[in-house]
Amino acid sequence: MGENVACKIFKGLPLSSPKKDRIRTALTKVEVKKSTLILETGGLILYQYFVPSGCLRSFFVDPHRKEPTVQFAVRDL
Repeated sequence: MGENVACKIFKGLPLSSPKKDRIRTALTKVEVKKSTLILETGGLILYQYFVPSGCLRSFFVDPHRKEPTVQFAVRDL
């Protein structure tokens, strides 16, 4: 994972460099294309996501087949 992204993830956390390095080695960078579903109805949440660029939208499909947005996740400036 890139150093700049890792710095943003740890921003404001009082962690020593060895602890940050240990956590950084456990992270995996995943790039997702626009309109890709990363979790479907009934699926288990297995990962924590950080958004270095772009935006994620959390939504559900209601009985009328509409997709109300519950949350947006945008990149950290």
